[in-house]
Amino acid sequence: MSIAQFEREVTGERIRDKIAASKKRGMWVGGVVPLGYRVEAKKLVVDEQEAPIVRQIFERYLALGSLSALQKELRERGVVTRARTLASGGATGGVPLTNGPLAYLLANRVYLGEINHKGLSYPGEHPAIVAPELFDAVAAKIAENRNGVRTKRSTSGALLLGRLFDDRGNPMTPSVTNKKGVRYRYYVSSVVAQGRGRFGIGEAHLRAGDRDRRDRCASLKAGRR
Repeated sequence: MSIAQFEREVTGERIRDKIAASKKRGMWVGGVVPLGYRVEAKKLVVDEQEAPIVRQIFERYLALGSLSALQKELRERGVVTRARTLASGGATGGVPLTNGPLAYLLANRVYLGEINHKGLSYPGEHPAIVAPELFDAVAAKIAENRNGVRTKRSTSGALLLGRLFDDRGNPMTPSVTNKKGVRYRYYVSSVVAQGRGRFGIGEAHLRAGDRDRRDRCASLKAGRR
Protein backbone atom coordinates (compact mmCIF):
# COMPACT_ATOMS: atom_id res chain seq x y z
CA MET A 1 0.00 0.00 0.00
CA SER A 2 2.87 2.36 0.81
CA ILE A 3 4.51 1.65 -2.55
CA ALA A 4 1.20 2.22 -4.40
CA GLN A 5 0.67 5.52 -2.58
CA PHE A 6 4.22 6.59 -3.44
CA GLU A 7 3.68 5.73 -7.11
CA ARG A 8 0.45 7.75 -7.20
CA GLU A 9 2.21 10.75 -5.70
CA VAL A 10 5.09 10.48 -8.17
CA THR A 11 2.67 10.17 -11.09
CA GLY A 12 0.69 13.18 -9.88
CA GLU A 13 3.86 15.23 -9.50
CA ARG A 14 4.98 14.33 -13.02
CA ILE A 15 1.60 15.37 -14.45
CA ARG A 16 1.73 18.71 -12.59
CA ASP A 17 5.28 19.31 -13.82
CA LYS A 18 4.24 18.52 -17.39
CA ILE A 19 1.28 20.91 -17.19
CA ALA A 20 3.48 23.66 -15.73
CA ALA A 21 6.11 23.16 -18.45
CA SER A 22 3.45 23.25 -21.18
CA LYS A 23 1.92 26.45 -19.82
CA LYS A 24 5.33 28.11 -19.62
CA ARG A 25 5.65 27.38 -23.35
CA GLY A 26 2.31 29.09 -23.88
CA MET A 27 0.32 25.96 -24.64
CA TRP A 28 -3.37 25.52 -23.83
CA VAL A 29 -3.69 22.41 -21.66
CA GLY A 30 -7.45 22.35 -21.14
CA GLY A 31 -10.02 23.72 -18.75
CA VAL A 32 -12.99 26.04 -19.20
CA VAL A 33 -12.52 27.87 -22.50
CA PRO A 34 -12.69 31.66 -21.94
CA LEU A 35 -15.47 33.63 -23.59
CA GLY A 36 -14.20 34.81 -26.97
CA TYR A 37 -12.23 31.67 -27.77
CA ARG A 38 -12.86 28.11 -28.89
CA VAL A 39 -10.52 25.12 -29.10
CA GLU A 40 -9.31 23.66 -32.39
CA ALA A 41 -6.56 21.02 -32.59
CA LYS A 42 -5.91 21.51 -28.87
CA LYS A 43 -5.22 25.23 -29.36
CA LEU A 44 -7.19 28.37 -28.54
CA VAL A 45 -8.49 30.23 -31.56
CA VAL A 46 -10.55 33.41 -31.65
CA ASP A 47 -14.31 32.96 -31.85
CA GLU A 48 -15.32 35.76 -34.22
CA GLN A 49 -18.85 35.93 -32.79
CA GLU A 50 -17.83 36.17 -29.12
CA ALA A 51 -14.63 38.22 -29.42
CA PRO A 52 -16.47 41.52 -30.12
CA ILE A 53 -18.54 40.95 -26.96
CA VAL A 54 -15.35 40.60 -24.90
CA ARG A 55 -13.91 43.81 -26.34
CA GLN A 56 -17.17 45.65 -25.64
CA ILE A 57 -17.14 44.44 -22.04
CA PHE A 58 -13.68 45.97 -21.56
CA GLU A 59 -14.62 49.18 -23.35
CA ARG A 60 -17.93 49.63 -21.52
CA TYR A 61 -16.37 49.00 -18.10
CA LEU A 62 -13.85 51.73 -18.82
CA ALA A 63 -16.67 54.06 -19.88
CA LEU A 64 -19.06 53.21 -17.02
CA GLY A 65 -16.43 52.71 -14.31
CA SER A 66 -18.58 50.28 -12.33
CA LEU A 67 -19.16 46.54 -12.38
CA SER A 68 -22.76 46.97 -11.27
CA ALA A 69 -23.49 49.46 -14.05
CA LEU A 70 -21.77 47.21 -16.57
CA GLN A 71 -23.72 44.20 -15.36
CA LYS A 72 -27.01 46.07 -15.69
CA GLU A 73 -26.20 47.20 -19.22
CA LEU A 74 -25.18 43.71 -20.33
CA ARG A 75 -28.33 42.26 -18.79
CA GLU A 76 -30.47 44.76 -20.68
CA ARG A 77 -28.69 43.84 -23.91
CA GLY A 78 -29.24 40.15 -23.29
CA VAL A 79 -25.55 39.22 -22.99
CA VAL A 80 -25.19 35.88 -21.19
CA THR A 81 -22.47 33.33 -20.46
CA ARG A 82 -21.70 30.62 -22.97
CA ALA A 83 -24.00 27.60 -22.67
CA ARG A 84 -22.06 24.36 -22.18
CA THR A 85 -22.95 20.68 -22.00
CA LEU A 86 -21.22 18.85 -19.15
CA ALA A 87 -19.67 15.39 -19.42
CA SER A 88 -22.49 14.16 -17.19
CA GLY A 89 -25.00 15.27 -19.80
CA GLY A 90 -26.22 18.28 -17.83
CA ALA A 91 -26.14 21.86 -19.06
CA THR A 92 -24.63 24.99 -17.57
CA GLY A 93 -24.21 28.61 -18.59
CA GLY A 94 -26.58 30.77 -20.59
CA VAL A 95 -27.10 33.10 -17.62
CA PRO A 96 -26.42 36.83 -17.17
CA LEU A 97 -22.89 37.81 -16.16
CA THR A 98 -22.64 38.81 -12.49
CA ASN A 99 -19.98 40.90 -10.76
CA GLY A 100 -17.71 37.96 -9.90
CA PRO A 101 -17.39 36.52 -13.43
CA LEU A 102 -17.10 40.04 -14.87
CA ALA A 103 -14.24 40.91 -12.51
CA TYR A 104 -12.48 37.66 -13.42
CA LEU A 105 -12.95 38.30 -17.14
CA LEU A 106 -11.58 41.85 -16.91
CA ALA A 107 -8.43 40.62 -15.13
CA ASN A 108 -7.84 37.56 -17.31
CA ARG A 109 -4.55 37.95 -19.18
CA VAL A 110 -5.59 35.22 -21.61
CA TYR A 111 -7.16 38.08 -23.56
CA LEU A 112 -3.66 39.53 -24.02
CA GLY A 113 -2.56 36.33 -25.72
CA GLU A 114 -1.01 34.91 -22.55
CA ILE A 115 -1.41 31.71 -20.53
CA ASN A 116 -1.95 31.89 -16.76
CA HIS A 117 -0.30 29.58 -14.26
CA LYS A 118 -0.19 30.00 -10.46
CA GLY A 119 -0.36 33.78 -10.44
CA LEU A 120 2.02 34.23 -13.37
CA SER A 121 1.42 34.53 -17.10
CA TYR A 122 3.49 33.52 -20.12
CA PRO A 123 3.31 34.42 -23.84
CA GLY A 124 0.75 32.08 -25.38
CA GLU A 125 0.34 30.45 -28.75
CA HIS A 126 -3.10 32.00 -29.21
CA PRO A 127 -3.83 35.51 -30.54
CA ALA A 128 -4.92 38.35 -28.26
CA ILE A 129 -8.46 39.72 -28.27
CA VAL A 130 -7.89 42.88 -26.22
CA ALA A 131 -5.24 45.51 -26.94
CA PRO A 132 -2.64 45.97 -24.15
CA GLU A 133 -3.53 49.67 -23.81
CA LEU A 134 -7.19 48.85 -23.16
CA PHE A 135 -6.35 46.01 -20.76
CA ASP A 136 -3.96 48.23 -18.75
CA ALA A 137 -6.51 51.07 -18.62
CA VAL A 138 -9.16 48.70 -17.27
CA ALA A 139 -6.71 47.29 -14.69
CA ALA A 140 -5.91 50.82 -13.53
CA LYS A 141 -9.63 51.63 -13.24
CA ILE A 142 -10.26 48.47 -11.19
CA ALA A 143 -7.42 49.39 -8.82
CA GLU A 144 -8.76 52.93 -8.53
CA ASN A 145 -12.24 51.67 -7.68
CA ARG A 146 -10.84 49.21 -5.13
CA ASN A 147 -8.96 52.00 -3.37
CA GLY A 148 -12.05 54.18 -3.59
CA VAL A 149 -14.12 51.57 -1.74
CA ARG A 150 -11.58 51.55 1.11
CA THR A 151 -11.67 55.35 1.29
CA LYS A 152 -15.48 55.40 1.16
CA ARG A 153 -15.68 52.91 4.02
CA SER A 154 -13.41 54.98 6.24
CA THR A 155 -14.92 58.39 5.44
CA SER A 156 -18.61 57.46 5.40
CA GLY A 157 -21.01 55.93 7.86
CA ALA A 158 -21.01 52.67 5.90
CA LEU A 159 -18.48 51.03 8.22
CA LEU A 160 -19.72 47.53 7.33
CA LEU A 161 -19.16 47.99 3.58
CA GLY A 162 -17.49 44.84 2.28
CA ARG A 163 -17.94 43.06 5.61
CA LEU A 164 -21.66 42.37 5.75
CA PHE A 165 -23.39 39.47 3.97
CA ASP A 166 -26.96 38.21 3.81
CA ASP A 167 -27.99 34.73 4.95
CA ARG A 168 -27.15 33.32 1.51
CA GLY A 169 -23.62 34.69 1.41
CA ASN A 170 -24.31 37.63 -0.90
CA PRO A 171 -22.49 40.87 -0.02
CA MET A 172 -24.66 43.73 1.21
CA THR A 173 -24.29 47.28 0.00
CA PRO A 174 -25.30 50.56 1.70
CA SER A 175 -28.33 52.42 0.44
CA VAL A 176 -30.35 55.50 1.41
CA THR A 177 -33.99 56.47 1.11
CA ASN A 178 -36.04 59.50 2.12
CA LYS A 179 -39.58 59.28 3.46
CA LYS A 180 -41.51 62.35 4.48
CA GLY A 181 -38.30 64.33 4.92
CA VAL A 182 -36.62 61.67 7.07
CA ARG A 183 -33.44 60.08 5.75
CA TYR A 184 -33.09 56.34 6.38
CA ARG A 185 -29.86 54.40 5.85
CA TYR A 186 -29.80 50.64 5.45
CA TYR A 187 -27.86 47.77 3.90
CA VAL A 188 -29.42 45.89 1.00
CA SER A 189 -28.39 42.54 -0.46
CA SER A 190 -26.39 42.99 -3.67
CA VAL A 191 -28.75 40.47 -5.29
CA VAL A 192 -31.61 42.90 -4.75
CA ALA A 193 -29.54 45.98 -5.62
CA GLN A 194 -28.53 44.43 -8.94
CA GLY A 195 -32.11 43.53 -9.81
CA ARG A 196 -31.59 39.76 -9.46
CA GLY A 197 -33.83 39.28 -6.45
CA ARG A 198 -36.50 40.90 -4.32
CA PHE A 199 -37.13 41.76 -0.72
CA GLY A 200 -38.52 38.93 1.32
CA ILE A 201 -35.96 36.38 0.05
CA GLY A 202 -33.51 35.78 2.90
CA GLU A 203 -32.13 38.65 4.95
CA ALA A 204 -32.56 41.11 2.09
CA HIS A 205 -32.05 44.32 4.05
CA LEU A 206 -30.97 45.68 7.42
CA ARG A 207 -31.38 49.12 8.90
CA ALA A 208 -28.20 51.12 9.53
CA GLY A 209 -27.87 53.96 12.01
CA ASP A 210 -25.57 55.08 14.79
CA ARG A 211 -28.52 55.60 17.11
CA ASP A 212 -29.89 52.07 16.83
CA ARG A 213 -27.49 49.81 18.69
CA ARG A 214 -29.62 46.72 18.25
CA ASP A 215 -29.54 47.02 14.47
CA ARG A 216 -25.77 47.46 14.50
CA CYS A 217 -25.36 44.33 16.62
CA ALA A 218 -27.57 42.38 14.24
CA SER A 219 -25.48 43.61 11.31
CA LEU A 220 -22.25 42.54 12.99
CA LYS A 221 -23.62 39.09 13.76
CA ALA A 222 -24.78 38.70 10.16
CA GLY A 223 -21.30 39.74 8.97
CA ARG A 224 -19.72 36.99 11.07
CA ARG A 225 -21.98 34.41 9.45
